[in-house]
Amino acid sequence: ASWKTITALFAQMTESLESFSSRILSRVPGLCAIIITDKEGSQLVKQTSENYKGDAENHLTTTFAVASEQASKLKMGKNLTITSFYENRTIVHINHFPLIISMMGESDLNVGVLLSFVNDIKKALDPLRSNIREND
Repeated sequence: ASWKTITALFAQMTESLESFSSRILSRVPGLCAIIITDKEGSQLVKQTSENYKGDAENHLTTTFAVASEQASKLKMGKNLTITSFYENRTIVHINHFPLIISMMGESDLNVGVLLSFVNDIKKALDPLRSNIREND
């Protein structure tokens, strides 16, 4: 496929993923942002609520990639998610190699509700994931 075709396909996928992310944001109380990056941390999709104050998201996704790789060496299988609880924020990272899904929320975010959407999120990302794998 030509670069122009790939660019058009990516734009269409991004629009659909942003719409999907927006629906998840509206369904999970306390969820403030969904950011999808590639394994190097390049942002592909970002959907935020009006009360999101992001400041460290670029570093978080690349840090997750390294931490996930290290956690996978503990002989308990491949690391799938890492959840971090901070004083004023909860962050859930999901490994969907070569994609990283990062979800930021308020400190009282119901992680169980959020994780119930993981399979749907992964399924929605499969076309993008396949395209990235083909071009790696």
